Amino acid sequence: MKRLPLLITLIASFVSIFSCQKELSYENPGGGGTGASAGSLQKDANGDCLPKNVAGVYEVGTALVSADNFIEVQVNVTTAGTYQVSTNTVAGISFAASGSFSATGVTTVRLTGTGTPTEAGEKTFVVSYGGTTCDVFVDILPQGGGTPADIELTGAPNVCYSFVLSGAYASGILLNSPANKVELKVNVKTIGTYNITTPATNGIVFSGSGSLTTTGPAVITLTASGTPGTAATVDIPVTVGTSSCSFPVTITGPAAYTINCASAIVNGDYTQGVALNATNTIQLEVNATAAGAYSIFSNVNGMTFAGSGNFSAAGTQTITLNGTGTPTNAGDISVPITGGTASCNVDLTVEQGSAPSEYSWELTQGSNTITGTGMATLGTAFGVETLGIGGTSDAGDQVLLINIIKSGSAIGTGSYSTNSAVPNMNSFSFSTPATQVIDYTASLGKGNLTIVISKLDRTNKIIEGTFSGTVKNPSGGNVTISGKFKLELMIM
Repeated sequence: MKRLPLLITLIASFVSIFSCQKELSYENPGGGGTGASAGSLQKDANGDCLPKNVAGVYEVGTALVSADNFIEVQVNVTTAGTYQVSTNTVAGISFAASGSFSATGVTTVRLTGTGTPTEAGEKTFVVSYGGTTCDVFVDILPQGGGTPADIELTGAPNVCYSFVLSGAYASGILLNSPANKVELKVNVKTIGTYNITTPATNGIVFSGSGSLTTTGPAVITLTASGTPGTAATVDIPVTVGTSSCSFPVTITGPAAYTINCASAIVNGDYTQGVALNATNTIQLEVNATAAGAYSIFSNVNGMTFAGSGNFSAAGTQTITLNGTGTPTNAGDISVPITGGTASCNVDLTVEQGSAPSEYSWELTQGSNTITGTGMATLGTAFGVETLGIGGTSDAGDQVLLINIIKSGSAIGTGSYSTNSAVPNMNSFSFSTPATQVIDYTASLGKGNLTIVISKLDRTNKIIEGTFSGTVKNPSGGNVTISGKFKLELMIM
């Protein structure tokens, strides 16, 4: 590892300095065994959290309310235990959740929002849990834009113009696939929020909510729910304000078919920790005995395989299930397939994920990104754990150092603020030793930086996390930075 002696000296000196502060006293240092959970966030091939739900209105200058402003993501839990799920801080707000998973399997986690939005626009939040990440997009409205939008449906008062309907709709089959949706074109006269729910029509309801941040043409998406009734073509009415239009949905009878899993073809490569993409599919041979709609959805080992459509005629045909998500564990995996009148398993192999060739860190300020290598040390002074995270830039001219001190319990995954006071003192610095210039610093009363430890593996000696927020520059001004790290952990 590059410049290893320098890093050890820098971080170890922090632990040594802290151990000399004998005037501080602490109670109940606690320790070890927190029973942390393990698992992975569910996401698609683009890295977007899948599925996800963004609730509430986000407006510049209006503080978030935890009961109203939250995001929901799904976690595939492989080991029950305590958890911390959180995002970085963007435009003054962030989301976080903590608790305990009592069982394994896929579960939904609600992250409540805190802070006050400082900047309008679509913002990307990186959700972190157990060393995995995924993205959620949140629309922040300009100040005064939190009121209902004035929008007009394109095509009103007739058929909704150029609507795009997706998914299969079959009599008696519950709509539970994200594919069942409609995209509608609208004209935004005044920015703001929308919340649309269609009346139940033959058992189907379309609904959606969100924010529209610019005037002019736009597209809104409504998702279908319910159980379609009688097979027929029905018109779904949509009303927004004073404008209305409709779009037709054809409800077919459910298909009758059997699946020949023995002939299944598994496409693409599967590697632990690597997100699936468009090449990851399962092709199935089915024998349809009655035409109609089908929908197959399977979730296993962090992966989801789904497909829906209509059989226009009876007979043998091939369907494709598209894979999304990220494999959690390596090994031989059985994917349960249920559809029609039969169920079976399709086997595939997930290869062992390869370890990164080199541990590293990254710091971004504006359009400038600096990368480097480093390590972390974990020690104890007066029964209180101290963590030093440090590294040097690839160019060898700058040094990153993050210090965390926690009393009362062992340092673990979670969020740590540089605004915390004694005894939980945390700090950040980024400096250029050759010129003795401290480029960025954050500590109590200086800046507002949040450090999120997403993984702290004492057994395998690995630590991962992110940092984001404001720091002070040499002239005392606030600078917004973000970054991440994955480093070797030395326990002293």
